[in-house]
Amino acid sequence: MHNQDNHAGHYAAFEASKELRLVGEKLVWEVEHGNWRQHDALIEVISRFESESAQAFVLDGIHAMGITGSAEQFVQSTMHTLSTTINKLSKQIVPKLDREQMELAARHIRSLSITLPTDDGLRAMIGYEVPDDLHERRLESTRRIRDGYWREERRAISHQLSELGDLMLEEIYLKSIRLMGFGFFTEKMIQGGAAIGRGLQHQLINWAINHLQEPEFMTLADYMDLRHLYLPEPLGHQFLYYTND
Repeated sequence: MHNQDNHAGHYAAFEASKELRLVGEKLVWEVEHGNWRQHDALIEVISRFESESAQAFVLDGIHAMGITGSAEQFVQSTMHTLSTTINKLSKQIVPKLDREQMELAARHIRSLSITLPTDDGLRAMIGYEVPDDLHERRLESTRRIRDGYWREERRAISHQLSELGDLMLEEIYLKSIRLMGFGFFTEKMIQGGAAIGRGLQHQLINWAINHLQEPEFMTLADYMDLRHLYLPEPLGHQFLYYTND
């Protein structure tokens, strides 16, 4: 089954584990073929997805910025609290989702799943679209960092990382919450937690960027390149594991 779910453009992305992609593909396939009662699979997808995206987009990022010690522990603690809250809520609410809500959830999972053609075959990626303007600014900043102007790029990189973090919260957490119909009060509670997390994230990024030296800036530029994915044309979803096993 091929659906053009991913637009041409720039994405922030990471390679998904086979376990995450397999359970996600099973859920999408079954729901799209009428077997929509995949609530246990959705709970597992949420748990794995949250864990892998947090590692790729947050924890790997702070390591690239050279954040260690109490600041690293604070970020890990914050992510653990968010993870615990999301997993607890999903176990309470997902079993109550009806067919329409499960179809919306499957569509959202599919939209975040990118099947990337490479010289070595297909790679299972997870990613969300990044505006062209943000990509162009990031590209210019990483170029200037490598040209030796890393001090001058502190403010710009700080803004870009904050924008990428905000996009992650919106595309991965808040959008999925709205699509699955968690309800007004639950949504507001998570939005409030996300707003607090966003504020803390911005403060931490500003603090970290102002303490980085040249070697860390070079590593950070490499990390930002690593998480960038460009699709030159719309890309249809392709099942890599479930229907082939």
